[in-house]
Amino acid sequence: MREKTLFVCELCKTEYASLDEANRCEKHHSPPVKVKAGRYIALNNDGCRAPLEVIVVTKDGNEYIYRRTRR
Repeated sequence: MREKTLFVCELCKTEYASLDEANRCEKHHSPPVKVKAGRYIALNNDGCRAPLEVIVVTKDGNEYIYRRTRR
């Protein structure tokens, strides 16, 4: 029987045969470090507690808007 070693990116969970590839994948990602703002809809118009959209700031300083897709 052979033993098989895999390395897993902690952020996207992709498996790699080499440690270098897994490290490159982890460095490629820019995880969010904070939520800058959220936008909500009034209770009478929505009824959902979740924000309609949020702005997140990543480690490299970029900002991204994520929008809710359903109620």
